[in-house]
Amino acid sequence: MNRQDDVKFGMEWQEFLCIATSYGFKKGMLQKFEGILGEEKFDEEEIIFFLEEKGLILHAESFEGKLGSATVYGEILAHNREDLDVLECQIGTENLLDNGDTISFSLDVRYGIYSQLDAISKYLMLNEVWKSTPPDFISFYNYMEDKSNPQIMSRKINACTPEVKKIIFGE
Repeated sequence: MNRQDDVKFGMEWQEFLCIATSYGFKKGMLQKFEGILGEEKFDEEEIIFFLEEKGLILHAESFEGKLGSATVYGEILAHNREDLDVLECQIGTENLLDNGDTISFSLDVRYGIYSQLDAISKYLMLNEVWKSTPPDFISFYNYMEDKSNPQIMSRKINACTPEVKKIIFGE
């Protein structure tokens, strides 16, 4: 896939779903919700994808029928300081959590799944099953939900396929 065919912010929601699945992501949970902007209401979707062989979780939501947000979560084995440096250059420091032996990361992929994930996968060893990423590092909230309510996260994780739970919890 070339860079022109990669994810772009504001692209059509269905086109985004096609690109995510073409990268290899599989659906772990799909939820429809009603979005409200001012007086207008919209039928929206929120999805949690997983990529088992790389231990990646992708949470995305639509906004007015277009891609609203898309975040990939993952964990790498940190063999040395250079691993952290590579990840910091690719992602930035605000989306990293150094757990000692591992580093958890979140990555906004509204500007490219292929380009960003291929760069990380090329230089770093991704954990297929996370060893130390705390569940509160992940945010599976859509834009209509109260982000301070942990029951929402629990409900969504419980609604996911076993593969998603295995990546996050090793179950």
